[in-house]
Amino acid sequence: MKKLMFILALLLAVISQSFAGFDLLWYKNIPNTTYIYTVAFSNDSKRIVCETEEAPYIFIYDALTGESVNDTIKYGLDKPFFSPDDKKIIGIMNNKFYSYDLATGTLENRFDSIPGSIDIHNFHYDKKRIFVGNETGFHTIDFETGKIIQSKVTGDKEGMYLLNYLNKTNQILSLKSGYFFKGLDPKGNPIYEHTRRINLYDNNTLDSIGNFYNKIVNKNNGNDFLNSYKLTHKQDRIALIFSNIDKVEIYEFPSMKLVSTINIYDTDSIEDLIFTSDDKYLIIAQRSSGDNLSQWEVATGKLINERNGGFNTLDLTNNDRYIGTSGANMLAVFVVPTTDITNPKENQEILYPNPTSGFVNIKVPILEEFKITVNNEKGDIVLMPKFVQSDPTTISIDLNKLANGIYFLNLSTNNFNQSYKLIICK
Repeated sequence: MKKLMFILALLLAVISQSFAGFDLLWYKNIPNTTYIYTVAFSNDSKRIVCETEEAPYIFIYDALTGESVNDTIKYGLDKPFFSPDDKKIIGIMNNKFYSYDLATGTLENRFDSIPGSIDIHNFHYDKKRIFVGNETGFHTIDFETGKIIQSKVTGDKEGMYLLNYLNKTNQILSLKSGYFFKGLDPKGNPIYEHTRRINLYDNNTLDSIGNFYNKIVNKNNGNDFLNSYKLTHKQDRIALIFSNIDKVEIYEFPSMKLVSTINIYDTDSIEDLIFTSDDKYLIIAQRSSGDNLSQWEVATGKLINERNGGFNTLDLTNNDRYIGTSGANMLAVFVVPTTDITNPKENQEILYPNPTSGFVNIKVPILEEFKITVNNEKGDIVLMPKFVQSDPTTISIDLNKLANGIYFLNLSTNNFNQSYKLIICK
């Protein structure tokens, strides 16, 4: 038994080390699958859904504990996400949108069919409409009725993807993609042109306003080209991802003044990227190369945090506290590092031992009155501990009443306020 416990402890240590950098909240290997395509948090950040390669296809877990909430959804819903009220799972099957009622377990096809193959869908900012792009154009669906309320068919053989509704200007931003035969080279080999363009459309008339991004680069025989883009939440900045040149450029939007350049290895391996809600950071997931899971400061392009491992998906809770991601058949939730909460590994001289099995010491050379509270991951105060001051610079706190987990110890005075990340492991 002791040998078995030692092996388990060693295995846990190896796993924990492999996820160093972003604190691991929990992870699990999804049974009977080899690949996870999508992860998405619920709107209240309490649950996470993932789409797998094989039946039962859809799994839902508690976002904080990893405990199974629902593993009986056997429908192959592509790109699943929670409805605005979190009562249903919405996804694509047989080129149609379906809603799965979590309370009754019923599947309903109440959305109009979209011509062509559905590729990308984004909610309108008011959460009442869904924008859908595919090889024929784009379409807007009313979420309540399931009816198509407007469509734009371009007819120019360029698919429209990555749709974004621009709140301030009532326009639609879209990445257009096309692959064209251009003829033969002198040796008789076929020449193809792969184009990517960012276009603007008026949301009322659906008329094209023109190419928004004019530095269009065609991909031919491996040349560099615009691969993708991502808008910030405030829609005042845009990240452009380029193929083959190992960089992501961030511009002011719509002036297109360069803000920063993120030098990241192998941009072709980028699977997903997302801005934090305050637009200060960009988090990138890569499948096998580069930094794999990395956090970058938008204003400077500086690397803030990274973790190797290979990741395919990405989502953030609304409070930016947790990252949901996957690699192969592994689903994981990490704690997002922040600049206002100190990391335990960087503050062993202030808060120790950390992790702790019960008691923790704080080295605080503070002469005035101070207050200590302990908060859980949800931000709730779970303890207002009594403490013993062993010397003028050190206090000792009893945390034995708390269960294992990640907490935040808040120390405040009239002139000082600091939060320390604390891990309890008994």
